Amino acid sequence: MTVVGRSISALDAVSTANGADLLVIVQAGVTKRATVSQVGTGATPGDAWGDPVDAVITPDADGTRDLGTTGTRFANVFFDTLTLTNALGVVSGGTGAATLTDGGVLLGSGTGAITATAVLADSEMLVGDGTTDPVLESGATLRTSVGVGTGDSPQFTAVNIGAATDTTVARVSAGVISVEGNTVFTLGGTDLIVGDGGTGASTFTDGGVLLGSGAGAITATAVLADGEFLVGDGTTDPALESGATLRTSIGVGTGDSPEFTAVNIGAATDTTVARVSAGIISVEGATVVIEGTAALDVPISINDQTGTTYTLVLTDAGKYIRMNNGSANTLTVPPNSSVAFITGTRIHVRQVGAGATTIAEGAGVTISTPETLVLAKAKATATLVKTGTDAWDLMGNLTAA
Repeated sequence: MTVVGRSISALDAVSTANGADLLVIVQAGVTKRATVSQVGTGATPGDAWGDPVDAVITPDADGTRDLGTTGTRFANVFFDTLTLTNALGVVSGGTGAATLTDGGVLLGSGTGAITATAVLADSEMLVGDGTTDPVLESGATLRTSVGVGTGDSPQFTAVNIGAATDTTVARVSAGVISVEGNTVFTLGGTDLIVGDGGTGASTFTDGGVLLGSGAGAITATAVLADGEFLVGDGTTDPALESGATLRTSIGVGTGDSPEFTAVNIGAATDTTVARVSAGIISVEGATVVIEGTAALDVPISINDQTGTTYTLVLTDAGKYIRMNNGSANTLTVPPNSSVAFITGTRIHVRQVGAGATTIAEGAGVTISTPETLVLAKAKATATLVKTGTDAWDLMGNLTAA
């Protein structure tokens, strides 16, 4: 062993092997004792040990040699074996400790002996506080020490969530973040633009109709008033319209001539005005004779009946009813409360077959005729004309009274 340029203190028992000479360097002013065994002879300063030396220590008869208070200074000291009774102190270049925890982290203590921490557990780290010895920390305590605890607000350029690269959360601007470069819009933050699937607006008129504006924010109309419609013009945003303006827009204004298959007047079903042919209309199926037209040119609708009983219906107004049965048959005129023919309605009745046709009065109905209510014979014809609420006149080829 070679000790170069260093003093050795508390030297009690030193031995060499192979009969070699003992060469010792000591600190001036400190008394040293060395117990030497098997010290060889003939060694002189500058011998084959290498560096020049000042002297060779020769032991006394008891095997020891008092080096005195000044000692003898050597450039180098060579040992085969060095045994110290006490640990070499820190002030002499030692640790001051005879043993240290295997795997422990060594801590200085000024001139005191070096100490070692316990072995660091999994994920445990050595953390200092700026004043005392550092301590071992892990878990929540360690995260708090490094500024990433639950109560901390650390700053990062970006944070990867759940994976190393494909879910990176970063800052876009104050209060706005992005995920993988796509801006995230939050409640109370910037309105989500139309280009990202949003509306571009944070509020709309309650009940207003929403209108698109290309990539611009969606807009809302005012609340539609009673009878108001949203009407487009093919170019700009649709507008709200009602009344005459709306009717004109949909082609039923005062200056329009709309076409309908039929028109119901005053009720949903019982006064339907329809077209019969060019210039000819009907009301509930009864052809209307219009002033200035030839009555004989107006076609009449035919209703063939082959049963033994038949009751008139509203669509029979103006028709030609043909009762065709070989047995006696009856045509009944219903009361106005059941079928409200208009006053002036005409209905023609013909007995086609051999069975006699009788025209019967419904409940409350009065039919006025100078003859009976029975048609005279086969191919006889009579006409009913409504003259009042439940009053009818009957004329034609009837059986005499």
